[in-house]
Order: sequence, then C-alpha cells, then structure tokens
Amino acid sequence: MIALLAVAMGLRNGTVRKLGVPDLTTTVLTLTLTGIAADSSLAGGANPRLGGRLYAVLAMLAGAAPGAALVIHGHLGWALPASTLLVAAIALDSARERGLAVLPYCPFIRGWLGKHPDYVDLVPQDQLNRFGL
Repeated sequence: MIALLAVAMGLRNGTVRKLGVPDLTTTVLTLTLTGIAADSSLAGGANPRLGGRLYAVLAMLAGAAPGAALVIHGHLGWALPASTLLVAAIALDSARERGLAVLPYCPFIRGWLGKHPDYVDLVPQDQLNRFGL
C-alpha cells in the first residue's frame, strides 16, 4: 500500500513539474525525490544539483527518524527540542562547509554557540559582542 502511494505521489509530482503550474503545492520531500528521478541520466537528464538534493533528503530523514522515535516512545516533550537541535547542528555544519558566516539572532542558537566554543568561529569577530559571545 505504501509503495502504491509513493508511486502515485511521484506521478503527481512528475506531472506538476512537467506542466510547470505555478503555485500548485506539493510536498518538499516528494518533489525533491521527483527532481532526482526526473533529472537523472536514466531519464535523459544531466543530474543538475544532485548533491544538494541528496543532502536535503538526508537532512529531512535525519530529522524525521529521531523525531518519530521520540513520538512513538511517548517522549513528546523531547521531540521538538531534539529535532531543533539536530537541524541546528546540520545548518551550522553546512555553514562551515560553505564558508558562510552565522549571525545567531535565534536565542536557542546563540545559547548553543555559547556552550560549544568550537562553533563560535562561525560568527564574525566584529559581531561577537553584539550576540554576547
């Protein structure tokens, strides 16, 4: 049943993508997976942005798996903070890989950076005092 639903969603997203209908919403994950399949060399594509798309899928799965485990085992109070922490860690690591600066306006991220000095170098030196780091 799940496989049939996945095929149906893929066909729907493939159709939406081919028609190029603006403002027709689809889910992010299925649209990303459809893009990987539709642009693959098997479909006659050149695999543009394959690495970024795969990274996005892995990030979504990395966030979904622990969140689902926490919800299934009755730890609802921990599901949101745990998934937020995971997304924040992925975002900060991605910023480091790309050589991007981080301006931690979010109090959660600012507090996390204060507890993890190995990530403070992502904040520009002239902005450290501004964020209390």
